[in-house]
Amino acid sequence: WRKSGTGNGAEKENKGGLSALAQPRLTKGGQPYPLHPLSTGPPVNLPLPLSGPPCPRAHLSPRDSIAHPCPLAIPSRTLAPVPTCPLIRNMRSFLALLFAASLIAAERPAVDHAAYTAALKDFRKGTSKSIDTLKKDKAEAAIQLAAIDDVRERLVDDPTSPLVGEVATLLAKTDSLTAELLLSALAEAKASSATAQVAELAANPQSPLRVSAALALAEIGGAKAVPILAALAKDETLADNIQDALVKVAGPGVTDAFNAGIVDAKADMATRNALIKAAVARNLRAVAGALCLAIKEEPMRLECQKALLKLAQKSDLPALRDAEKAVTNEATKGALGRLIKKLEAVK
Repeated sequence: WRKSGTGNGAEKENKGGLSALAQPRLTKGGQPYPLHPLSTGPPVNLPLPLSGPPCPRAHLSPRDSIAHPCPLAIPSRTLAPVPTCPLIRNMRSFLALLFAASLIAAERPAVDHAAYTAALKDFRKGTSKSIDTLKKDKAEAAIQLAAIDDVRERLVDDPTSPLVGEVATLLAKTDSLTAELLLSALAEAKASSATAQVAELAANPQSPLRVSAALALAEIGGAKAVPILAALAKDETLADNIQDALVKVAGPGVTDAFNAGIVDAKADMATRNALIKAAVARNLRAVAGALCLAIKEEPMRLECQKALLKLAQKSDLPALRDAEKAVTNEATKGALGRLIKKLEAVK
């Protein structure tokens, strides 16, 4: 804010003999608005749709406010215009969402840090077994979290240990929150031996862990996860999550699994389309040959055409020419012809 007045820089007094600090501030419903500390423009009225925190000194008279200034008051005589644009409205909505999330988080029981630390030390020393604690019906929240963290550390240290099987079996028996944390631990450890149990959870339409299990499966399942995840794409409520999971799948044989799924005429069209879209998102050019075969099927024609325009390369010209001769749709035939000429011109 800019100081006003003359001489040694003291603030100019108003007609009532009060400084700018004591001047009445704009209010709505009797509650003052805080003034902007970086105001430099001409005086303007503060837009009423904005709201500010209530002033804890609102009950004081202006002269009392000088002796006990409000911590929210900023001595300024000018206010910069406050634009009301969609960005600000979106920010307000975002802040409201954060506030709601904090209320939800507040409902969780507080964790005793000392108890958590002591329990984790015991688990690490081997005084007690963390997996046995997790198998119990009820345990103190701090001890439960310590047990989960100990299990996570042990899985990361040895992702092929017998502990993987115990954790995988526990997924369907424990509460949802613990199960989600254990799924995260399995995914972090890349514990592939838990693939069957995690896939079962992901395929269960009644399970509240379907999405978490699908994402974990993408981390631990490798090539085996591809057909399982693709089959889940038939559920429209999971389509976006399955797409993300298919993009994340990695490991030996993944490309072969994509090719096999795309050309599988017996598979559901939603399953095959999910694989095609994921292949495009992965920039998986090695599936172009499979696309040239699948494009000959009328239901798959359009999705394959769009994917080929993004993934095909010069080495795919023989398969593209064969596909151009086989398709009967004139629009697709023309699109393939133009693609072939474009690739032929590549040196």
